Amino acid sequence: MPLQERARERVSLVLGATKHILGESGYHGLTLSAICAHAQIKQTSIYRYWPNKQALVMSLASLFEQDYEKVFTELEKDGHRLSLDQLMHAHLVLLADYVRANKWMPEAHLAMRTDALLRARHKQVIANFEARYEQFFACLGFSVKGQRAARVSQTLLLLLDAYVSSLGHSEAEDWPILIEEYGLVLSGYLNPLVTR
Repeated sequence: MPLQERARERVSLVLGATKHILGESGYHGLTLSAICAHAQIKQTSIYRYWPNKQALVMSLASLFEQDYEKVFTELEKDGHRLSLDQLMHAHLVLLADYVRANKWMPEAHLAMRTDALLRARHKQVIANFEARYEQFFACLGFSVKGQRAARVSQTLLLLLDAYVSSLGHSEAEDWPILIEEYGLVLSGYLNPLVTR
């Protein structure tokens, strides 16, 4: 993040425009010229920090990682009182709340998986979340039976990946059903493997 106030404001404008365009037009509608038009800045201003739209999506991935750490912290604060089923339900609700507040997230998520220039960063995000889920379960006193915790975290991430995609392709009024259905899937997968 730049040190000067004016530069920080410009970065914030560009990231805000990127989020807006991703949420409204998707990744294919995300162009540097569209971002500049929305942010009302010159295209040369973007190149100072981001050489292409992939770099902007990588910046959003970093913001998501920072934001989602707050979700883990919130779940860890109350998680000792919850069963695994309740914990996964709370997790799905918080993730849906995040997607509702950040309509850009499913599109950025999809771009991370499909754009060849973003795959290395996507693998890094996945590795970070795998390690964080292992820490999350350990913090709450859960242990994994018969399998490595990393394998459980990887599979959990795949299921949550599908969940985020489902949220992105569904109307908000259908989300309670998605939360219930994915809650059953997560519980069905985790309950035989994870004990407290």
